[in-house]
Amino acid sequence: ILSNLKFVIIDEAHVYKGAFGCHTALILRRLRRLCSHVYGSEPSFVFSTATSANPREHVMELANLPTVELIDKDGSPSGPKLFLLWNPPLYSKNVPQTGKRKKTVVLKRSSPILEVSLLL
Repeated sequence: ILSNLKFVIIDEAHVYKGAFGCHTALILRRLRRLCSHVYGSEPSFVFSTATSANPREHVMELANLPTVELIDKDGSPSGPKLFLLWNPPLYSKNVPQTGKRKKTVVLKRSSPILEVSLLL
């Protein structure tokens, strides 16, 4: 199997950090060494991660790879996106008279939760 190994695919590469990442790194490095020295194969490593701030450096360190080609363009199909900003309307609230204070009017915003429920 290892002599014909072409690809090693690691999904969610950002998870491999800390003690778990250290163990994974040792296994990946051992696999590369075993394939190269014993079986004469040079498998390509494919990593995927969507939430890593520095994916290139992380996977280079993880698998001890000399070079990594970063593909950061999203080629998946998606429909058009529309963004809407909604500012809840102002309404006046009468504050009752207390002691020597006269009745005042206070402007407040409507609840965002209420506005979203009305919009939907």
